[in-house]
Amino acid sequence: MKNKWLFLLVIFSCCPAAARTFTDSTGRASEIPEIIDRVVPSGPIAQMTLMTFAPEKVVALSNREAQKVHLTPADRKKQVIGQLYGAASLNLEELAVNNPQLFVDIGESKEKIKSDMNDMEKRLGIQTVHIDSSLKNTAKSFLLLGELLNEKERGAELSAYTQEIYDRILSILSRIPVKKRLLYLSGNKALSVLGKGSFHGQVIDLVGDNVAVFPVVLTTGAGNEVNLEQILNWNPEYIIADAPAYNAVLKNSVWQAVPAVKEKKIFRVPDKPYSWVSSPPAVNRFMGLIWLAKILYPEYADYDLFTETKRFYKLFYRQDLSRGQFDALTAESL
Repeated sequence: MKNKWLFLLVIFSCCPAAARTFTDSTGRASEIPEIIDRVVPSGPIAQMTLMTFAPEKVVALSNREAQKVHLTPADRKKQVIGQLYGAASLNLEELAVNNPQLFVDIGESKEKIKSDMNDMEKRLGIQTVHIDSSLKNTAKSFLLLGELLNEKERGAELSAYTQEIYDRILSILSRIPVKKRLLYLSGNKALSVLGKGSFHGQVIDLVGDNVAVFPVVLTTGAGNEVNLEQILNWNPEYIIADAPAYNAVLKNSVWQAVPAVKEKKIFRVPDKPYSWVSSPPAVNRFMGLIWLAKILYPEYADYDLFTETKRFYKLFYRQDLSRGQFDALTAESL
């Protein structure tokens, strides 16, 4: 009997772990382990997506403070390793200590994304994958994520939901005479805007006519810096703003020169646990689509916003949103 177990041990130790082929959004085909249960995110977008999809498989975080509201006590104890893009604070040594099977990048398919992933793979010694999460490809991205993490049922569920919402918004837009001229403000002085064509501004670009047009659009979440004169020249019909910008506008009477502000067509973007428009530009933006269409085109967006919000929060955040919580969340947003 002892020899039998020894023989089996030798056989199994000689056989490599089962593998499968996975093709990411760049077209890179990789042989990855059959079972994936240890991954690290490349940054906030990847982290937010992975933590709403399969948090038990995430072994380290890109950021703890900015997203701690959505983290369990156990998740908060996970090591922070930084991020690949943006702050570019990725700590390769700490990443290696966590012994991940995969380095997962989710977000914008930048021009050099394929070479970036190849370079990271060489530097890390572990496989890397990229999944494009632009608005129009979000449904496809969840199917890919389900395939990658052996969570096809969850992937199919989230894919079906995001495709439903995206199609509904397109249907609304197909029926309106013309898009409303729209501007997004952020920052303590309310003088940062998301330019037309920005990855962070995809919700604004899709649902409205983003008036913030620049020769060069900055790709960061902070966007482009402007002045009040430029905003007056753009003359947006509606303004949406993050909390600091919204408060800055209301506290300074000079903003009354802007017609949208004077006519009280400025709305604060709901931001719990994440902004509904951007930061990070992940699946949270689908709440932005639902909300913004209701603000701009109420006669065509014939759904109940509370019902839609409750559905979203249950599906992605596993939270049963009460009417009181919804009212607090949207107090300055409707």
